[in-house]
Amino acid sequence: MRRGLLFISATILFALGLVLSADFIMSLGLMRGSLTHENELVRKSANMEIVIYRWGAWILASLLLVTGLFWGRLINTKWVLDTAQLGSKVSAEIRRHFGSIWNRSLLIVLIGLFGIGLYLRFGKDLFPLEYLAAINPEDGVIEWSSAAIVLFAALLSGRIALHGQATRAQVGMHCFLALLFFAMCGEEISWGQRVLGFETPEALQGINVQGEFNLHNDFGYFFDHLFVLCFFLWGCVVPLLRKYSDFFRGLFLRVGLPVPSLGLAFGMLLISMVQDVLVYRLVDPMPYLRVPELRELLSSLAFALLMFEVLRLLRLQGTGAADRQIESSAKVRVLAKGQDPFGLGHATQAAPGPAPSLSGGAADEEIV
Repeated sequence: MRRGLLFISATILFALGLVLSADFIMSLGLMRGSLTHENELVRKSANMEIVIYRWGAWILASLLLVTGLFWGRLINTKWVLDTAQLGSKVSAEIRRHFGSIWNRSLLIVLIGLFGIGLYLRFGKDLFPLEYLAAINPEDGVIEWSSAAIVLFAALLSGRIALHGQATRAQVGMHCFLALLFFAMCGEEISWGQRVLGFETPEALQGINVQGEFNLHNDFGYFFDHLFVLCFFLWGCVVPLLRKYSDFFRGLFLRVGLPVPSLGLAFGMLLISMVQDVLVYRLVDPMPYLRVPELRELLSSLAFALLMFEVLRLLRLQGTGAADRQIESSAKVRVLAKGQDPFGLGHATQAAPGPAPSLSGGAADEEIV
């Protein structure tokens, strides 16, 4: 049955690659602005983006097909079984704690969405035009708020990397995330171009759709669209894989990837839906405002909340609260013969030998 799901998924992805086209994308209300943009560079990059998505769907379909064909062998390899055992060491109590839909992270995201909804509905009636000109456009309050929050997320990520309870995998991952968030902050404000007053180099003027000193607006809006896709995958797909599969739970532990709680995951799903096609069905456009700026503001908030979730877990582990919740390695269940390490079906043979220990200590037992 599980192998059949892989084949079905591969078929759907292959069919999706066949139907992906500019007309199909616009019929869904997506990328219309890029595909019909007055700038030829934007239109070309948007069409190239569709080609990349099409081939991406076909490549992923091929990988799923190969996985299905060799399913029995793959799930019985030592690395897969060891990774699944690592994921199985997380206690049910910890899983329930971080698997709750309703939590503080979701509440904060909902408050942010509610506040933005009120601003979209009543902002142009409450604020004079000169105020909106200071809040909405490039270098406005919204953009600088996004930059400040994602910079704060970078500092939090650096704090996690220096935390005594962090594993080697977490240290490496959070050093990378700290640099990534810092780069996002710089890109958001074009590295302070308008504050410092320097001109955009000629090499960038010809390829940057907004004539700014940054990379994410080069060659159209490809990087913006890629950010939305990665944000959705990280915020919505990864948490489900962690919740329902020992293998993926162990894999995320091995690489030190911070995974949102289910509450934050639901909030990130709502943030992903802040798109022009949906927002302008509910409210009228506001002067100087671009909906992507609001989505970036909320995305920055989600990143900061994710870092807070990781810090919270590390604090629990530091005080010993998590140690009392994690099952001792002597009591951890070893994968029984016939058990599927992916948590998705049934294997035919378990790997011999003792269960592997957590290499990074207590912090390896759960990453939020």
